[in-house]
Amino acid sequence: MTFEEVFRKSFVPLQQVFNHPLSADVLQIYFQHLGKRLTPEQFAKGCIHVIDNFKPTSACKFPTPAHFVEYAQGNLEERASQAVARIIAACRKVGPNQSVTFGDKALHRTIERFGGWEEMRDFDWQFRESNFKKAYLAEVHAGDNFGPEYLEGCYEKTNRLTQHTWTRGVPPPLLITHVGDQGEAVAQLPPPGQDLPRAIEKPAENPAQAVQEITRAWGLDGTTGDR
Repeated sequence: MTFEEVFRKSFVPLQQVFNHPLSADVLQIYFQHLGKRLTPEQFAKGCIHVIDNFKPTSACKFPTPAHFVEYAQGNLEERASQAVARIIAACRKVGPNQSVTFGDKALHRTIERFGGWEEMRDFDWQFRESNFKKAYLAEVHAGDNFGPEYLEGCYEKTNRLTQHTWTRGVPPPLLITHVGDQGEAVAQLPPPGQDLPRAIEKPAENPAQAVQEITRAWGLDGTTGDR
């Protein structure tokens, strides 16, 4: 569903739950502000946490936009620490050659501000982690709906400069989902069809060749994909 659909279905019941109807002008402020800050999924999550955790007072009878953002995104300091842990774990497991996505555009923007995915491998976390977290939280406050969908790895950068010399597709970026119990990055390919290999320049000559090339492009033949 779109953000508008989720908003319309959620806000009428919320006003009834807290017995506090809002005017059309105030609703428009909520809609415009939250629509820039949250995805439909985040907003739906925030509504659930608002019902569970918000306690009306005489001074604040209905949750403000800031409440929705806070409940949707969780503790921001914890979120920043988790983001750093995911980056470090991904660098160890994946490295700078593979394109990756953390599913977090604010984090992608922050990484680009600090030199891009390739620079994260040798990033001095001991002395720069605090600055990175501050920059990340600033990007979060600016809104999660802006920024690149993924971070380009060294292989893809090279491929982009040499596309005229090859015919096989580029594997999709790995999705770094979370950090495992042993501190390892847990990664997976996006579901088939969600993000197909980019740039297959020339059609295969026969079906067998097409299957072989797509298999190699996705790295399903045991390789990391031909370039």
